[in-house]
Amino acid sequence: MRRFGLGAVLICLFSLSSFAQDGFPPNTIDCSQFKKQGNIWTEVGTATFDVSSTKHIVMTDQTIELGAFTVGGADLYSLLEAKCGSI
Repeated sequence: MRRFGLGAVLICLFSLSSFAQDGFPPNTIDCSQFKKQGNIWTEVGTATFDVSSTKHIVMTDQTIELGAFTVGGADLYSLLEAKCGSI
């Protein structure tokens, strides 16, 4: 029983290490390809980006609301807020 508990903790720690210090995985999101109106992000034209080990994500004219898309283990809306929200 003790081994299982320690293994589970090590797995959790390993999984969290792939996320950046701000709590989100590394990504190649270009903020100029997204705009925010109210509480909704919209993708303008076609955006291609990577999030963590999920590569070559392509979105065209998508509306992104909280909880609508999960990529690379993170909510896309939250990623946009963290990376592009102050722009």
